[in-house]
Amino acid sequence: MACRVTTTLAIFIAVLSIVGLWSHQREPDLPRANAAGLGAPTCETALDLMLVVDGSGSIFARDFATMKDFSMNLAGSFVISPAGGHVGVVQFSGQGQGRLEIGLSSDGAAVKAAIDGMQQIEGYTDIQEGLALAQAEIDAHGRQGVPRIVILLTDGQQEGAEGDPVGEAEQARAQGTEIFAIGVGGGPNLDQLNAIASDPDARHVYLVENFDSLAAILAELVGDACPVPTTQPTAPVSSPEPIDTPVPEPDTPTPPSGGKDDPATCDDISFGVLVTDVISPAGDWDYYCFFGGGGQTVVVDIDASEAGSTLDPVLTLLTGDGSVILAENDDYGGLDSYLEYALLSSGTYLLRVESYDHPCCGGPAYTYTLVVVKLGGGLPPVSTPTPTSTPTPWFIPIPRSLLGDVNCDGRVNSIDAALILQFAAGLIDELPCPEKDDVNVDGTINSIDATLILQYDSGLIDSLPP
Repeated sequence: MACRVTTTLAIFIAVLSIVGLWSHQREPDLPRANAAGLGAPTCETALDLMLVVDGSGSIFARDFATMKDFSMNLAGSFVISPAGGHVGVVQFSGQGQGRLEIGLSSDGAAVKAAIDGMQQIEGYTDIQEGLALAQAEIDAHGRQGVPRIVILLTDGQQEGAEGDPVGEAEQARAQGTEIFAIGVGGGPNLDQLNAIASDPDARHVYLVENFDSLAAILAELVGDACPVPTTQPTAPVSSPEPIDTPVPEPDTPTPPSGGKDDPATCDDISFGVLVTDVISPAGDWDYYCFFGGGGQTVVVDIDASEAGSTLDPVLTLLTGDGSVILAENDDYGGLDSYLEYALLSSGTYLLRVESYDHPCCGGPAYTYTLVVVKLGGGLPPVSTPTPTSTPTPWFIPIPRSLLGDVNCDGRVNSIDAALILQFAAGLIDELPCPEKDDVNVDGTINSIDATLILQYDSGLIDSLPP
């Protein structure tokens, strides 16, 4: 992932200096959620674990702090001891800038101090170097007979370096290292993450919408990454009586995997966490369930065809038993689906994803991503007095059109502002997404639009004009 703006053109620096936003120092320092120490361990299995953390310049200071908190809580979820987990940390950025923050260590306090003391490198994104440093540490100091695990966390894809992260990962996996990959935001390349991570991808690859959403995947990630302890077979008890050999039961066909193709086997979905799945085989449909509160508005977005998938999705919101359709959408500004719905009562709700003209279509190419966010809080019970204050939405989504997403990467940030400034200065002739560039909708594309994007990206304003 490239730095937010790496141009040397004086006009960009001058404009950004005028609006007073071009500085990492403008990013507020958020409270450290767990800076005092590691969390309570939940995985007691011995393992050698390397955390490979992105330190590229596309990550804001506040997001890097959030990533450090997540890394600290992740490390603290394993029992770190001489006989238990040994944990090390690598930070990577531009080519040749990666560094080993701490080697495999059995000292939890030392691991905590290393993560807490990490200083962001700020450069490009050399994932290959990060993986190479981690595997080199495992090769040098890993223990024989102990599971070896790498967890990669990045907001981008290999950029600014010639290395091959997929090839590096293949070599590490060939040596017995299990690799998990976490992608944050719209920058990571899903195909690249799938190729880096161990199989199956559904267990080893995570995508989250933003850094604040990392906490929501912690428990599931630790559960997936914690090796199942091996047990020695129990010696048979001697008996003077002969032991009858049981007759094996005939094989029972295994039902197809997936298991979420009817309401009773729906997958629980977390608000704000990006889910990646596929409609396969033909005639498949996927059910997801969530608990919503009365008075909340849920916003559901599917991306498929816009990302190159063959799928033309249809999205349906139903009551918890699947008997009543509450809302449905096929196409929203294209083939992909999107809906907003105000919940009238608290309870479990279902989302169904299927292909248009179901059950005609499906297969490995029918992939999609799904994200659900909610606005507001639930209405109080009848017996409770109505509160005088209005609940504040925990999540303020960017309008679906992503006005200001000039480079069409699914995010609105300073890279988009830089492109607008180049266009306004006549240094480039056109912009990648011309329908999203006039942020204030005044009919012109100029530094005012860039300023609004920078203000939004710095947290000085909560949203952009719809």
